[in-house]
Amino acid sequence: MADTYGSNLADTLYGGEGGVRVFGWLQSNPKGDQGPADDHDRIRGGAGKDTLSGGAGDDNIGGYAPSDSNGDFAASGSDLIYGGAGNDYLIGGAIAENDRDSLYGGSGDDTAFGAYGHDLIIGGAGHDQLIGDDGEPGLGAGNDTILGGLGDDQIFGDDGNDSLLGEDGNDQIVTDNGDDFADGGLGNDDLWGFAGNDRLIGGKGNDNLIGDSDGGGTDYGVGKDTLFGGDGQDSLWGDRGADLLYGGKGNDRLFADFSYASEHPGIDRLYGGAGHDTMSSLGGNDLLYGDAGNDSLTADTGAVKLYGGAGHDRLTGYAGTEGTLFSGGDGNDTISADDGITALGGKGNDHIEVVVHDRSLNSRVDGGAGIDGMRIFSMWMTEDLTFKLTANADWTTFQGSLKYRNIERIYLISGEGDDHLTGGQYADQFESGAGNDSLFGGKGNDTLQGEGGDDVLIGGKGNDQLGGGLGHDTLTGGAGADTFELYINHAGDDSDQIIDFSHAEDTIRLFSNEFTLLHDGGEGISAADYLAQAFRLGTVAQDVSDRFIYNAATGLLMYDVDGNGSGQALLMAQFAAGTVIAADDFIFATYLGS
Repeated sequence: MADTYGSNLADTLYGGEGGVRVFGWLQSNPKGDQGPADDHDRIRGGAGKDTLSGGAGDDNIGGYAPSDSNGDFAASGSDLIYGGAGNDYLIGGAIAENDRDSLYGGSGDDTAFGAYGHDLIIGGAGHDQLIGDDGEPGLGAGNDTILGGLGDDQIFGDDGNDSLLGEDGNDQIVTDNGDDFADGGLGNDDLWGFAGNDRLIGGKGNDNLIGDSDGGGTDYGVGKDTLFGGDGQDSLWGDRGADLLYGGKGNDRLFADFSYASEHPGIDRLYGGAGHDTMSSLGGNDLLYGDAGNDSLTADTGAVKLYGGAGHDRLTGYAGTEGTLFSGGDGNDTISADDGITALGGKGNDHIEVVVHDRSLNSRVDGGAGIDGMRIFSMWMTEDLTFKLTANADWTTFQGSLKYRNIERIYLISGEGDDHLTGGQYADQFESGAGNDSLFGGKGNDTLQGEGGDDVLIGGKGNDQLGGGLGHDTLTGGAGADTFELYINHAGDDSDQIIDFSHAEDTIRLFSNEFTLLHDGGEGISAADYLAQAFRLGTVAQDVSDRFIYNAATGLLMYDVDGNGSGQALLMAQFAAGTVIAADDFIFATYLGS
């Protein structure tokens, strides 16, 4: 059959059956590049292997007969369709699933439908919309190959195992049913996997990848998807099924599940790659690997395995993560966990936080190499606690449910019992609750904080900070430049005894909002000026500015409420008789409860 040519006008051309070639331009213009821009042609091919070319102008080209307006029941044939210049509309149109149409959009913002069969669709330049089927989900079975080309393209796969390539531009790619492959290429792309075992690659740019979208609320099945973020700061969601996520280069965000986590959690594997990545399990027994960079890994629920890898990582587990493994790896890592977990610090100076609440849940903590610290939350305990830090490779058991080793620093928050807590050779911190507690810092710059009860605080060596809280407490700083915290309880006598204050190196910290005169009128008087006026050596206040009265002979430090000496002064602290104290020994600080 002879070739069919159009004109420089808006032509309607039908090639007929038997495999034809139809060109929407003059025969004297073999390349079709000399027609006017308003040469809007309508071209149909019919049965057979057709070649259809629109040329210049916004053309409507379909590889099916004119009587079939939608191409739903088009005759078979593997067609070759060229849109050319202009914003073209291309339809492959073949009912036979083995037909292979090739659609080339050319320049302009084109719309192309592959319809049935295994199609090749190339958008070319412009912002194109490329669809592997005929626009009706479930009717376009076939393994399609779609290339977006230049511009910001929209690409849709539908049924079959499709290959969808965004190439240049900020593309949107939707795979639909089948085991599909999608590559965003250059630009900031959005890729949706839907059903099937899909492979999604973001490429360069800041991409968003979702393994199984909910399709507007319709369950499309569970797939085992593989997502690669590539270069850039990407966001990856695995969603339903057992998915594999790689962040690649850049500071990426990886989420094991998205909208169907509770229905099909799967066992997902997440790899952050290079960069400072944020990763979350969001339900399911997942595996998270931070790899290089300072990563943040979170276990929401389930028995998750978190591996920080290289870098200073933060690993967090919430309630309901019993059985979770936290492994910091190299670097100075921070691990925050609940009951019933295993925490491994690895190399570096790590900080590990654990909860001791449910005795039926056993936890194990191994600090590993480095100077590691452990923070224990046991404020719910009502019985008496005894804790002594032993920094060695042997397992030590605390309260029957926590085993630990290779811990050099301790931060323990205790409960209501009469607790006996002892630190080690590094900087430790104890916060006791109600009860008559005994806190021993040991070596290092320790922080000891009592609450209610008559507590005994001994700092030991180092520059320690001691605060008794409520009750009649006994504070001993030991060697080093220590800080003793004092405040007034106007409702009663809560004075403390300070055993070894040294004017040469120690400090008394007063909580400023316990001493209201400092803030009267908002005058902003400095603490140093205030103390120079308010501190007096002797036994009683002499004028209205006198507030802190210290009797060196007896070692009593009093607080005079009004400064006139007529009212009852409040006893703040008892020092050893003859202890030297001056105004410059005091500093003000904000009260912890403010």
